[in-house]
Amino acid sequence: MSNITAVAPLLESLFSALPEGQKPEFSQHISEALNDVAVLATYVNELAYHSSLSEVQDSGHKVAFINLTLAELSNTLITVQEYTQAQGGNGSR
Repeated sequence: MSNITAVAPLLESLFSALPEGQKPEFSQHISEALNDVAVLATYVNELAYHSSLSEVQDSGHKVAFINLTLAELSNTLITVQEYTQAQGGNGSR
């Protein structure tokens, strides 16, 4: 389990410990973070694709690593989001 995926149970525990009135806000922040990760992934790919900088173009393996890490982060946030929704957090995708 990576550090990123290890965060999901911690966030779920934190969510469970929140007063009911704070759970929707927590869920909303998870949704916003998920959207931010998607935007960042798109930006990284566009930058790598359109850049004329040789250091970016020559670093395809670095871009692939970034993409894998962002995908893992996204999957972790989806796991937490699904948990919060199942617990009544009312977060939206």
